[in-house]
Amino acid sequence: LSDTEKLPWFGTVRGRIGWTPNAALLVYATGGLAYGGITSNETFTSGGLPTPVNANFNNTRVGWTVGGGAEYFVARNWTVKGDRGFTR
Repeated sequence: LSDTEKLPWFGTVRGRIGWTPNAALLVYATGGLAYGGITSNETFTSGGLPTPVNANFNNTRVGWTVGGGAEYFVARNWTVKGDRGFTR
């Protein structure tokens, strides 16, 4: 029995709430919806079967995501942002 799973696409829809310790810096928490497409391929091979048995499945899974980060104002219309999240 062999099983292969792939995640060909995913996305998140998140909101942010933050605090500005000074005029150029935003520190924030983020959270929301996570979603993605999962492709599964299973193959069963047995000495008693003339050919392998294959099964393919496509599912869309939905979960949640949380995280946090910071965004810094560099110049007019320019910011630098970094964040870290966890998705389940």
